[in-house]
Amino acid sequence: MNKKVDNASYSTTINIGVGKLKQVAWYVVNIFFFKNPLNIISSSKVSLLRLFGAKVGVGVRINPSVNIKFPWKLTVGDHCWIGENVWIARPAEKRSDQRVSVGCALRPLRRYPGAGSNADAFSPRH
Repeated sequence: MNKKVDNASYSTTINIGVGKLKQVAWYVVNIFFFKNPLNIISSSKVSLLRLFGAKVGVGVRINPSVNIKFPWKLTVGDHCWIGENVWIARPAEKRSDQRVSVGCALRPLRRYPGAGSNADAFSPRH
């Protein structure tokens, strides 16, 4: 069972949809404005997404630490919310209809004894 793999013959069929310069520019913007947990200004993120070709509706909220790989293929409807630590990565056309929330996975942080099932505190899963 000693098979050899020839990686030289590997090729991808992913169509990114933009040139290398725009990809590099987005890479820099994504790091400083989207993935950065210190940037809490949602309106600037929405404007940057539109600048890079995303179709973004009104009332959209984008939290810190969001990673979006291909904004020129992204459509977000009205009044949608993208939570912390969300990663939108597929190079296919992505669409989010109106009033959708996309959040990160949650795990119980602590349980308060005797307080019932509604007394859990939650934190983002890292």
